[in-house]
This record gives sequence, C-alpha cells and structure tokens, in this order.
Amino acid sequence: MFQSKCFDVVLTSSDLTLIKKLILSVDPEGLNQLGDVNESGFLALNKHFLTSVNDRNPHTVWQALRSFGFDNSFKRPLPSFSASDRNLELTSDAEAFLRRLHSRHASSSAIPSLSVTTLNYLLEVVHDIPRHLRHPGSYVHVTTDGLTVEQFLLLFHLSFAFEPVETVRTLCLLGFNDDQVPCHTPRNRRSFRCLVINSNLTNRYQFISTLPSPAHPRAAEFEESAAFVTTPKLESVVLAVKEISDFNCTTSPELHPMQITRWDCVAIGFDSTDSESLRIAFEIQRAVSKIPDVATVFIGTNSFLNPETSTPLLLECSKYCEQHHLISPIRLPSPSSTPDAFDEVWSTVVQVCHSPATSCSNLRSRQLQRLVPLTVGVIVLSGAIVWWFGRSSSSKPKAAQPPVVPVAQQSAVTVGPGVDVLLAEVLDAAKSKLGRLFD
Repeated sequence: MFQSKCFDVVLTSSDLTLIKKLILSVDPEGLNQLGDVNESGFLALNKHFLTSVNDRNPHTVWQALRSFGFDNSFKRPLPSFSASDRNLELTSDAEAFLRRLHSRHASSSAIPSLSVTTLNYLLEVVHDIPRHLRHPGSYVHVTTDGLTVEQFLLLFHLSFAFEPVETVRTLCLLGFNDDQVPCHTPRNRRSFRCLVINSNLTNRYQFISTLPSPAHPRAAEFEESAAFVTTPKLESVVLAVKEISDFNCTTSPELHPMQITRWDCVAIGFDSTDSESLRIAFEIQRAVSKIPDVATVFIGTNSFLNPETSTPLLLECSKYCEQHHLISPIRLPSPSSTPDAFDEVWSTVVQVCHSPATSCSNLRSRQLQRLVPLTVGVIVLSGAIVWWFGRSSSSKPKAAQPPVVPVAQQSAVTVGPGVDVLLAEVLDAAKSKLGRLFD
C-alpha cells in the first residue's frame, strides 16, 4: 500500500524479499515476529537510502515525504539562535560528523579528497543550499581531485560564518543530530571572523590572497575565504575573512552597525607609500569606532618598495594607534616572503579577534568611564568609615587612664585591628575590582 501511494508501483514478492534482506542488513531488529517491516526497520531503510555509499538514493525518501504532503519548503526543527550572533560557531561534534562524512565518500588516493560532483550528490537532499557549499571553488582552493578534509571543514565553517541557519539546516538534512548543535560563547571559541577593508584600490584582493593554505594559492580570486591559523597562545583556529574595497565610508552598507557587529575584528589595509590611502584608512577607523566592541587593526602594504616614503606614514599611523589605544600597524611582507611571514600577520589578527580590548578604542573609553565613578565611590566609602569610627569614639564615655607601660615592656603589648587595617582591606578590594575591568 505504501509503495502504491508513494511510487504508484506494486512490489512483487521477490522485490519484498530483497527489501527485507536489505533492512535486516542495516537493522537486525527491523522485522517483527511475523516477518513484516516494523517502524525501526522502516526508519533504518530510509536512513540507508540517505547515507549509504552504494545504495544512496535521497530522491526516494523525498518522493515519499512529498506523497504525504511535504514540499520543498520542508524544514527540520532547529536550535533557536540569532543569525547575526557572532558568538556562534560549529561544535566539535559537528566537525567530527563532517570528518566522518568526508571519510565515507572521499577517494582512496594518497590524500583522500571529495570531488565536487560527490559533494553536489550529497547536497541533493538540500533544496536551499548555502552559496558557499553550492560554489565551493569560489571560496576555497579546489584541486582536480577535489576537497581535502581540511578544505571541506573550512567550507562549512565559512558557510556558517555567513549563513548559520542555512548551514545548520544543511547539516541536519545530511544526517546530523539536531540535539548536538550547541553554540559556544567567546570564552571557548575556535573560530573568528574578520572584515578586511582595503583602502588601497590598486590591488583589490591582495590581503585575502595571503591567507595560509589550503586557501592558498588561488585565494587572490576570492572575496571571501577561510583558513586555519595558529597563534602562540591559541591552538589552530578557523579565521573566516571577507575583503571589500571601492566603497564610500559614509554610505557603504558594510559599515552599517548591523553589519559590523557580526565581525570580531576589522582589518584596515592601506598603502604605506600613499598619504591619501592612509587618510581614508583613518576615516574608516573613525567610522568603525562608533560601533561597540569591534576591534580594529591597520595593515600597511608596500613598505618594502619605498622605505623613504613609507617610514614617515607608518610612524604617523603608529602615533594615531597610540592615541586611540590600538595596537601598532602590521606591515605586510613582500610577495616574495616565505609563507611563515604572512602567517604571522594573520596570527596577529586572530589575537586581536580573541582579545578585542587590546585594539578597541571604544571599549577602552568605556572602561575609563566606568573607572571614574568607581574611584569616587571608594573615596566616599573610605571617608564614611573614618567618620563613623570618629563618631563612635567621641560618643563613648571616657574610661580611666590606663597605667603607663614602661618602654621596656611595650613590646609585649598587642594592638587589635582598627581603622587603618579596615581601610587597607577596603582599598585592597577596590584594587581587585579595578584590575578586573581590564581582564
């Protein structure tokens, strides 16, 4: 009856025997005592059609769903989160699922790779495929063999950075358990997002082209890409990058507060041999500084071409950074430098993403604003304690004068804690509170 309703075909007895054998191979308890297919066997059969390497046929499952009223807008329940929340990232469980998926379908070559054809075949069950997964070659380097497991992971991390809801839905449709998609806070973060604004219009993609492999060497063609970056204090983390240029600082939609807040850091590139490029970079930074908790860092290019011109501009940028509580500008190495030199650039960017207070003038100013009332409060509290002890001592009746203790015996006299000790404790607590402001 099910087969007739869904596929308008009546199965023969031999067909039913083959199907039951398949069910038993994937679920030994898939048949009841009468030899009929039970619920467990039915679900195992459909899961087999979705995930099996040899018998995978997602169209069969979707045709059955549509026969019972589902259409292409069918959406599985997802965890509740905001698509603009930059604190979200794929969990280690999600990465482990992607690694297993890649291993199951990758080629058996020296470096297992997943071909783009196979990726498209896997995504046939997804009707609204995220753009990064739909066109992987536009965002990461794809060899003739396909995507390595690292590139496969980067592709999903990049997709999640820009389209988190759609990416989670894709994972669910590929077979990932919805209950295993928690999102972490920044304290446990393993991925960051950086917007690169290039004020040097002569070479639009020169920054993103220097990302560490596996995005290298074709990253120069990309506007968005991702890479694994290692820092001295952090293990390997994912850095998703978008680079823009040819924009106006006052009208660019990328500088809208709702757009900027999705980034952990804004890296502003400028030509260190061009004063106009530096002026535009300063204008960009002032626009970004109006948005809370977004760190900025300057990256100077072409300093190796003309040191006589670049050195004064880099010094000017350094003074600007010092005045606005930003880290010193980063010098982009020459194109002939080793990959390690470029890795240091992006390592610094990741550190700024991880600790925005080190390069966030807006955050520093708010911390100083919080410091003033707290300091005043400590002074007022100290004065109140002194006044209270003075009032208490003046209201008590005067006792008889104690006998004079000889100087030789004064060392044996103990003095209890008084105002000085209490004030010291108050000040120690205040110092501890003030120190936590800059953690």
